[in-house]
Amino acid sequence: MADGGSEQERPRGGRAIAWPPRETAVVPALSGRSPWRFLAESNLNWIRAEAGPGRLLPWIPVAFGIGIALYFTASREPIAAVVAPVVGIACVLTLAARRRTIFPVMALLAALLAGFATATLKTAYISHAVLLAPVSSAVIEGFVETHEERERTDRFVLRVAKLEARGAPQLERVRLSVRKGTAPAVGAYVALKARLLPPMRPLRPGSYDFARDMYFQGIGASGFVLGAIVEQVKQNLVDRGIGIAQLIPSIDRVVIIGEGDNLTTIRTSYAIAATAGWWLPVITLALFGLGILL
Repeated sequence: MADGGSEQERPRGGRAIAWPPRETAVVPALSGRSPWRFLAESNLNWIRAEAGPGRLLPWIPVAFGIGIALYFTASREPIAAVVAPVVGIACVLTLAARRRTIFPVMALLAALLAGFATATLKTAYISHAVLLAPVSSAVIEGFVETHEERERTDRFVLRVAKLEARGAPQLERVRLSVRKGTAPAVGAYVALKARLLPPMRPLRPGSYDFARDMYFQGIGASGFVLGAIVEQVKQNLVDRGIGIAQLIPSIDRVVIIGEGDNLTTIRTSYAIAATAGWWLPVITLALFGLGILL
């Protein structure tokens, strides 16, 4: 102890600090350099730090995800036969430049192209037909893959084995809605009649794309069942030698609401009446006012 109760002086030496001293932290701001130059140099130093040993790997999945996002912003579908070789060349060039300073940039670019190519190849792999126009009545046979219970209706996905509909492509899967509690069990082979609709587009620009979601699920159309669902037990019974099963009728849910040769005249008259219906109150008020004046 020194005189006056002062503590014994400790030997001066190095000290570990987490941040630079206060006096050195304000030096860049007090210097005569331009703030834009200072910002550029700071960003460059941060980039060098992130590109250091062990710091580049976490950015690889980020670049991969950005590549996938760029795929969904493309105005047209990329060509898989072109994208795949480009990614292969980028990976080879990145491997060749692994000992050069440009390696971090090449690695991030290769990861970005790999994400873009992955989304492109995935789309090409699951490519399937999609319904483009509504179909009022289609006869469908197939296996029930999924069953979803909803608040008011049930919904199931049918893997199509046979489709009979005028102007419709051969779809792989359709998603159909039925009345509550009437959906068939998963795995059942059923036959039914349904009204099919194209996948619904976004309700407004930038909103959720239902069609894209259905496309990546392998679903080419949606709709609802018309009439009853007939499970295909008839053929199974026939195969087992039960001849009476041949008496089971085929499904035919066509309902005739009217017949006539003058359908065009009726439609034209209805269109005229619907158009004139809005003007009838106006004409009535005008005639009423004219009657008062006279």
